[in-house]
Amino acid sequence: MKPHASKSRAQANVKREVSHGRRHAVGLTAACVCTLLVTLSLVLPAFAAGASNDAQSRLASDAAVTDASTSSPEQKNARGASHDEGSSACVGESPTGSDGFSSGDAAASLAKAAPAPGNANSASQVATSSDFQKLTEGGSFQLTSDVTVSDTVYIAVDTSLDLNGHTINYTGGSSLFHVKSAGTLTITDSKSPEDTKTEAPGSDSVTGNEASIEYDSAGKPKQLTYYVTESTPLDGKSGTIETLFKHTATPTGAITATNSDGANSVIYMDGGTLNIEGGTICMPNSAKHSSDVHIIDAEGGTFNLSGGYIAGGQRTSNWGGGVHLKNGTKLNMIGGVIAANKAQAGAGVYAEDGTEVNISGGIISGNTVVEGQYGWSDAAGPGYGGGVYAVGATVNISGGYITNNRVLANYDQRGQGLIGGGGIAIVNNSSQAKLSVSGGHITGNFSQEAGGGLYVGREKKGLGANFTVSGGIVASNVARDSEGGGIRISNGTQATFSAAEGSHAYITNNKCNSTFDWGGGGVFVQQGGKLICLNALITRNDAGGYGGGVGACPTGETVVTHTQGAAIYENTDAGSSMSAHMSGGGHGKNMDDTVAKASETFRTNGHADYFLVRGSDSNNYITAITGRMLGEGAAKWDGSIDGKKAAIDASSGAQAKYMVGLTSNPDMDAKASAIEAATLTISGNYAHNHGGGIMTNGGVVLGKVTSIDIYPGLSLNATKALSQQGMDASDQLKKGDYSFVLLRSDSDGEKPSWQGNSLSYGGCTLVDTASNDEDGSLMLRAGDDYSSGTYRFYVVELPSTTATTTTFDKTIYQIDASVEHEGSKDTTLLGITFKYYTVNSITVTVIPPDGLSSSYNPTIDKSSGDVSFTLTKDGNKAAAFTNELAPYKTSGSFTPQVKKHVEGGNMKEFTFELYDEKGFANGKFTGTPIQSKTTTKSEEREATVTFDKIDYKLGLPDLDTQMRGGKKTYTYYVREKSGSDSGYTYDGGYYKIVVTAKDCPVADNLSGTLTTTATCTYADANGKSTDVAEGNNPTFHNKYATELPSAGQAGITIAYVAGAAALGYGVWRLVKARGKSRRGGE
Repeated sequence: MKPHASKSRAQANVKREVSHGRRHAVGLTAACVCTLLVTLSLVLPAFAAGASNDAQSRLASDAAVTDASTSSPEQKNARGASHDEGSSACVGESPTGSDGFSSGDAAASLAKAAPAPGNANSASQVATSSDFQKLTEGGSFQLTSDVTVSDTVYIAVDTSLDLNGHTINYTGGSSLFHVKSAGTLTITDSKSPEDTKTEAPGSDSVTGNEASIEYDSAGKPKQLTYYVTESTPLDGKSGTIETLFKHTATPTGAITATNSDGANSVIYMDGGTLNIEGGTICMPNSAKHSSDVHIIDAEGGTFNLSGGYIAGGQRTSNWGGGVHLKNGTKLNMIGGVIAANKAQAGAGVYAEDGTEVNISGGIISGNTVVEGQYGWSDAAGPGYGGGVYAVGATVNISGGYITNNRVLANYDQRGQGLIGGGGIAIVNNSSQAKLSVSGGHITGNFSQEAGGGLYVGREKKGLGANFTVSGGIVASNVARDSEGGGIRISNGTQATFSAAEGSHAYITNNKCNSTFDWGGGGVFVQQGGKLICLNALITRNDAGGYGGGVGACPTGETVVTHTQGAAIYENTDAGSSMSAHMSGGGHGKNMDDTVAKASETFRTNGHADYFLVRGSDSNNYITAITGRMLGEGAAKWDGSIDGKKAAIDASSGAQAKYMVGLTSNPDMDAKASAIEAATLTISGNYAHNHGGGIMTNGGVVLGKVTSIDIYPGLSLNATKALSQQGMDASDQLKKGDYSFVLLRSDSDGEKPSWQGNSLSYGGCTLVDTASNDEDGSLMLRAGDDYSSGTYRFYVVELPSTTATTTTFDKTIYQIDASVEHEGSKDTTLLGITFKYYTVNSITVTVIPPDGLSSSYNPTIDKSSGDVSFTLTKDGNKAAAFTNELAPYKTSGSFTPQVKKHVEGGNMKEFTFELYDEKGFANGKFTGTPIQSKTTTKSEEREATVTFDKIDYKLGLPDLDTQMRGGKKTYTYYVREKSGSDSGYTYDGGYYKIVVTAKDCPVADNLSGTLTTTATCTYADANGKSTDVAEGNNPTFHNKYATELPSAGQAGITIAYVAGAAALGYGVWRLVKARGKSRRGGE
């Protein structure tokens, strides 16, 4: 073995040993690390668990110490019981917000239970009827057992009674209590009843659910069931949502009148004060009594209801089944429940002349005015007020719920609307009736006839100007056979709906299902009645006929303004359908069918937001609408007025004499401004026929105005034109290419001007903007925002940022309009004076950029009721604005090409020359060629000669028609230059090439491309011409001479000998090379 090899192997072994050592060290380290990790994973959880157990032990110890030191057994029981309280409503007074709405789950707590006495032992114990008679002496008493009493107890001093979960069974036929003028009776129940509230999702309706009360065999109340339709405002003031809740109350303390023939009342008062704070007061046999029956019969004094239940007054032949108020009695309801009572009128509460009802809390639910058919009576008759019926009384509602009450009676003539008020009915009488709604909820009530929620006033019994709505919610009420699903406003009543800033009122989701009457889902106004709405948002209402937002029948009159007025948008109706619902035509009011529906212009041009109709022979204006809406945004009304298609711009307005159908189209900013300004929302309402939101037979004023100035809308028509290189290029216009402004100047110092290419308004006010249509036409509206006098406007084209190739028309037009008052046309509508104005002359001054002004007086057109004229540059027909386009340019190219053919020889360097028309004259080449090209020498006989591309750039004047789409021709000549190659003959002719360049405009018509075609003619050396067939290439032909030189046979012999010698020499070299190969080489 070689030493160096041994050394190499040794070194290799050492390297392997080192490598092995290194691998061994790494393995050992890894094993140690793994061992450490496993150890930590086993030990750390144990430490953590131990620490956690120690902490829990300390917490448990601390908790045990705390319980032992602070809690009594009673407190522990109270904590345990609290888990069950979630299923039962707390029966207490409702908290209210600034709108008077109950906050949170307050509808469940509007019936307040009596608080337990501070010291029950201080009250006198009542265990027998004899003990009970001691109440006449006054003081504080508490029942310790159920008692039966047959005699009346007179209260003339301050007396309080805690029912303490027991029952008083009154068997007499008069009244259990009689509160005298100097007395005060307070009834409480320290054993609070269980009132369980559950959502009723399976119910068919959130409206008109009757309450009921059940008794045991002895007449003691076992269970009271009543319903509350709770209403919650949605975000953005857009509306409300209603949910039906079922309440099941299990009475504890109770007072029940069980005489088999009934009793006059449970409590009668002719003065003094009655405070009911708890307990259930009922009359199980009241239906059998022979005369008027009221659970509470208050004919004087003050009745304060803050808790408990008044239920089960069932005599259906009298008024006021639950509570009767008379002789100036005042009812203050801040809690409690009045439910399951029946009567001919005022089933829950009946308030007579001079009385006062103040409702700030509590619930009036499920009371029913029973079935019956009634005719006309001058006096206030039966059939009114399922929840409350007030005749000559004052009613103030600021909180609480009046819900699910019903009027099932009907009137004996269809279409009269003289029965109703599912929730409340109030009419005037010998005392002035007044109704104020500032809060609370009137929800889910039902009327077989009119006024599902509120029936305000009656024929000849109107309230005058004593009905106001400034807050609260009127929602999900239904009128079945007559008008006013939410509210009905009678003849002789003027209602004002105006919520204060920071509060809000809602009239939402009500229905008028009458197939005969005109409608009014949210509100109906009877002929002779009037409604003033301020800051109203009327949206998302629907009608099966016309006017989803607002409708007016043949006696209706309306004013719609933007000054604290209304925003009416996004309402729906039947549209252009011939199946739209029509009224029954009662009282000869069938114009919805015979006039509106019969008009195709009306039907097909929109009427979802506003509808009004009467006979087409009407001569006076019956409605006025402004172009702006609440919040000052543009309503963008579109539709028809008096049978003609119409639109109302923001600065204008419109009036009508017999028919209006309008739909508004405000933008998002206008809607947002309206929502911010609104304090009243009328939305989600439905009418089977017309007027989903509001329907009026009387007067409706949406806004706060005392007079309105009516001006004809002033508009101007103009034309935009384009010119290009002296020719009309208006066919190149596109819609919206150019914009224009109408400016208003209020002083001589205010005038627009050009600062270079920038337009300065010069202090003028922007009135309108417009852009051109495809045909160049445009319209600008000055509106009607002016009065008597002379008004100055300017019209200017705005510089465009997109049409960069345009030279703009900088002409400024000054327009002076003279306006005069036409006093002979002034009218008064709904107490609002309408003053009419007209434009009697217009002067146009044309101010061109060079400052040489001229003026003319255009013809004024007043045929449409508005004023319009045509703006021209010369007072005749010239376009008002003409822009000069950049010169038209069209471009293309042509590449000349010929072929070369050599006959009998190979391709040499042949040269070809290209001449234009300047280089050829009279059949001769006289100039210098514009291009020369030479073929490449090769063994081929064919070659293509391609000259350099020739570019063309043309304008309109270059084209034969001087218009887009024209053409231009070019002539070229090609010849072969004679050469000196031996044996070749050259083509002595030439080709004439005529090129046609045709313009093809591109899409914008501002430029074009050229397409080129060529025709060729060959002229030989003798001047004979031949056209080259289309598709054939122009070709030059050369010939090569193939004969050898004439030297005789000697020349041939010499050639053969030379060839043989060359062959022999080649063979010798081959043989020699092979010999060397055999010898093996050197």
